Amino acid sequence: MEPARGSPLFLVVRPNDARHAPRSLRAAVEAAGVPFAFEPVHGLLDLPRAIDEALAAGHADLAIAGSDAAFSRAADVLLARGAAREVRLAVIPAGLSRDIAVSLGITSLSAAVAAALRGSPHPLDAGRVHAGDGAAASHFVVAAGAGWLPPPASEVAAPMRRLSRDRGRIITAALRLAKSPSRSFTLSIDALEHDGRYSAVSIHNLPRWQGGLVAAPGASPSDGLLDVLRWGVSSRRGLLKAIRGQAEGGHHVVHEGIERSPGRVIELSSPRPTTLFADGRPVGPLPARIESLAGALTVLAPPDA
Repeated sequence: MEPARGSPLFLVVRPNDARHAPRSLRAAVEAAGVPFAFEPVHGLLDLPRAIDEALAAGHADLAIAGSDAAFSRAADVLLARGAAREVRLAVIPAGLSRDIAVSLGITSLSAAVAAALRGSPHPLDAGRVHAGDGAAASHFVVAAGAGWLPPPASEVAAPMRRLSRDRGRIITAALRLAKSPSRSFTLSIDALEHDGRYSAVSIHNLPRWQGGLVAAPGASPSDGLLDVLRWGVSSRRGLLKAIRGQAEGGHHVVHEGIERSPGRVIELSSPRPTTLFADGRPVGPLPARIESLAGALTVLAPPDA
């Protein structure tokens, strides 16, 4: 892992045994003419090892080249280690899910590399989850949720991804909706009760989630708040309409039955066995406590992010 402190380290998270960074990424970084290092990371399970070695070597800037899941896992490791204040993170989007990069104003590989090498530091909130009894904390950057969640982009079959206006995702969702998924939830947001029957409750740090859907339009990643959506839509037709609204930029929030509230501390439970997901990972069964961690991370992003 050379060079060390003062030079960016690109952790290239790939699910195979490739030894080098993708050619396009390596070319873009080399063209910048600054010192750097690449470290291949063989999937998400290998990421904690790579981060621990980077911390031991004194790297102050880590660029996570991979999917949203890779960046989220890196953030989770750093927060769990108590090391998030020691490094600045950059996101190099790859894969189907690029919600973190887009939410930070990064829409191309060249913009991502420029931000990693010369970007401005920005605070990035995170969420902390305690789910189940006595479980260790988990962290998320994008969103957490329980109940019936829209299928992420990665679960849409490749031929369907070529359909226009996210029809492939809507068809995938329709095939999974055999009956109404609504259930009872006990929910408090900053100690205010919002109990009810919902198809899902989701907690958002960013506007986007699930690989391209705009669930919480206007949500800020640095305001210290989480946006809680209560999906009171129960019919099959209504849920598919809500997915289309998210795919088209977020106009689903005006639909009857969808309610939105900001909060810092959320407590969620259900009488029905229900798993809480955080950035696509199952983190444990309800009940759960979700808290906003204001400015917990520092990201390198364009100046106007």
